[in-house]
Amino acid sequence: MGNQQNAAMVMPRNIFVLEYLQPNVGSMLEALQEAGFAPYCTHVASDHEFLAAINPALDLILVGNTLSPEGALHTLDLALARECVVPIIVVADQGGEEHIVAAMQRGAA
Repeated sequence: MGNQQNAAMVMPRNIFVLEYLQPNVGSMLEALQEAGFAPYCTHVASDHEFLAAINPALDLILVGNTLSPEGALHTLDLALARECVVPIIVVADQGGEEHIVAAMQRGAA
């Protein structure tokens, strides 16, 4: 029964990752899998690819931590300009509190 419960907890997700470093993409996906998700991931590394890939079928957009704080804010602005309604999570270990507040004000989690 334990395996059936674990299988029931695995939820497929169409996850979009904007991250410049491929190893970081793997780390993000591994963390999602450990949390019980079975993500289908699209990875891009440029604004052009990002804008081409945004669509309503996405469940989540992850913006990786190798972007500068300004880069993450730029990505949020691009998504807002496209009237993107997909939840966006900025995964960042750099930048001050003001960048975090600015990202949240733009709609990031």
